Order: sequence, then structure tokens, then C-alpha cells
Amino acid sequence: MNLPAPVVLEHSSFFDAFFASSIAVSLLTLFLLFLLKGKHTFLRFGITSLRLLAILIIVRGFLPVELLAPSFPITQTIFSHKILPALRDLLLHPLWTAGAFVLTPMILLVALWLSVSFYCLFRKIRGYLQFQNSLLSLPEISDPETLEILQTVLHSLFPNKNIKTRLVQSHGFISPAIWGLCRPTIILPCILADSSKELSYGIPPGYTGEELSCIFSHELLHFKHRDFHLKLLLDLLLSFHWWNPLLTHCLAPAVTQAQELSVDEYLTRTMSRAEKTQYLEALSKTLHFQKNHVPAKTEQTYAFADQHHKKAVLQRLRCIIDAPAKRSSGWSTALCIVLFFVSFSFIFDSYYHPTIDENGNSVFQNVEGQTFYIKNGEMFDLYMQNQYVGTCPEIIESFKDVPVYDNISEVDIP
Repeated sequence: MNLPAPVVLEHSSFFDAFFASSIAVSLLTLFLLFLLKGKHTFLRFGITSLRLLAILIIVRGFLPVELLAPSFPITQTIFSHKILPALRDLLLHPLWTAGAFVLTPMILLVALWLSVSFYCLFRKIRGYLQFQNSLLSLPEISDPETLEILQTVLHSLFPNKNIKTRLVQSHGFISPAIWGLCRPTIILPCILADSSKELSYGIPPGYTGEELSCIFSHELLHFKHRDFHLKLLLDLLLSFHWWNPLLTHCLAPAVTQAQELSVDEYLTRTMSRAEKTQYLEALSKTLHFQKNHVPAKTEQTYAFADQHHKKAVLQRLRCIIDAPAKRSSGWSTALCIVLFFVSFSFIFDSYYHPTIDENGNSVFQNVEGQTFYIKNGEMFDLYMQNQYVGTCPEIIESFKDVPVYDNISEVDIP
């Protein structure tokens, strides 16, 4: 008798894991957006935990893998009985054959995905290199008072390091920004002179010494937190997820906002009311400068620059004014870690039911209501999927719970 063989399941491929990873990152991004959309949600959650969540989202995107342990498999496979098998059959349908090579829609889609991904990556790399070269031609600020303020801030944030920093101005920026992995370059905006169309360089316009100190502290803290490194990783990740609109349109602004909130909260949590006022004034002047003088240009997308969308700025102001007593809480940090590991808990795969085994014999499934015994004297006839399989001298252990009938007429077979 040919007993039913176990159902054959296809092994999860890289693309299954990559697709599951994209879904996981999308869900985590939606959670991050939920925290940022609330007026006070992000404050109750904790700014540090918010930044941790942003980092874990990017890390998750670079790990399209299954987490399997011998005794406790974290990743569980979610099998699709109809949609994925039909889609896979469609994608693997031969379009053109030449010898051993078979052209399928899957090959065309993979080629399209890789082509656009590497094109996006090439554009990013070229943009970064061009921007780095353009920085070398920007005029450096040589005002002694401004440079002295910068050195004071550097000594405060990096007391045991000699960080070499360039301070430049650019008319292509609407807000202060920072660039560089090892040697930071702080970029300040410049405006048109009041009486001419020529650009006004030199002392940053409109900022007091205290406000410049706030700006330098803010930008250098981004450097200390390695936020520019995270920006590069995010650009790399989005180059391969160009097909996911949620990630391409929402993830980068959400991560950047989390980084901005983290720096704002870190700097202002120990400030006095007067110092907070100076910090808010510097932010206000930058916003006024953006509105009335210089339009945004694409160069600002390559440096780590502040966001100045109205809602994002109001949120930053709320963080500065209503900063919580604690930067993070144990429950929110634990929740971030739990969500990170839960994001590995699923992967999708096709579920195929074999109909013929390796010997060419029919294979049946144990379908409830369609598997039963018919008494045959002292023996038992086994039926599966309402079809006769074979006669057994006794009830098989694997099928001991299926019904036993005296006669085939007792069975309601559709």
C-alpha cells in the first residue's frame, strides 16, 4: 500500500526573506510614524527610544534572513495555498528557451529590480562625490569671534579629541548642515546683500554669539551621534527598496526627525530658561531665513541638514519646551527590542501539495471529512480524499482519529 507521503514544501529563498524584510520594515516605519504624528506620543515614548527604533528599522532592512534556532525557531513560515503558488507559477512560466537557459518573468523582474537599484545607488554615490568636490570651493568663514565660538563648542563636546572642523557658507543651503564621516564640515547659509544681488559672506547674518553656539552644538552633536553615517546607510537601503513607496517617501523624513528630536532634547535638557530661549531664537531665525531669502536646492539632500517642514518644526519646538524629565523609559526601550525580534517572526512561502511521489505513485492528503476507514472483515480499507488507498490489517497510528464506517454507503461523498 502506498501510504501518503509528507507534503513537500519549497525552501524559502532570498527573495522570500527580502520580501518579508520589506514588509517588516514597512510595519516598523508605520509604528514610528504613529509615534511622530501624536502631539505628545513621542515625548511619552521617550526621545532616546524613538532614535533607537529608527536605528533598528535600518538594521532590520539590512537583515533579510530567517532566525532559526535548533530548539526555538524564531521565524515561522506563513504558507500561501493559492495566491503565492499561482504567482510563482506565473513568474516561473517559460517565455523563451535557448538550450539550458529558460527566460521567465521572474528573471526579467529581478533584472529590473537590480538595474534600478544600482542606478539609484550610482546616482547617490555620484551626488555625494560631486557635493564633496563642491565643498572644497566654498568660502571658509574667517571671522575670529565665530571661530572662537566654534572652538569652545568643540572643546565642550570633544574634550579629549582634536577634531579638525571646516566652517563654510553656501547659498545653496536654507539651514545649517554638517557633512563628513571623520572630519566634519559645518555649512552655514548665506544671504543676498541688502543693496545688491551679490552674496554676502563672512559673519553668518543675523545670529548672535549665543545663537551660533547653539547652532554649532547642534550640528556637532549630529557628528558625535554619527547621524551622517546613519544617513548613508539609509540611502543605501532605500536604493534597493525603490519599489516600496512607504519607505521611499516616509522612512527618511521619519528617521531624520527622530535624529533632530534626539539632538534637540539632548542639548536642551540641562539648559536654563534663558539658554532655551537662545536656542529657540536661533531656530526661529533659520526659519525666517528659509522663508524670505534662499530657495532649497538639491545639494542640501546630501549633507545632514535640518528639516523645516512646518509640522516637523512645531514638533521640535514642543520637544524643546516640554522636554520630559527622562530621555527614555525601560518599557519603551524593551518594546523597541521586542518589535525588532518580532519582525523576524514571519516569512512567506508557497505551499504545494504533491500528487505524485518519486516513484510515480499517487500521493494523497489527510483532508478532514475525506479520510476514513471502511471495515473489510477483520481488516480496514483506507480512503483519502474520498479515494481508496489500500487495505490495512489494523488502524494506522497516524490515522487513528479518522472515522470508521461499516459500509461505503454510510459515507457522505460529494
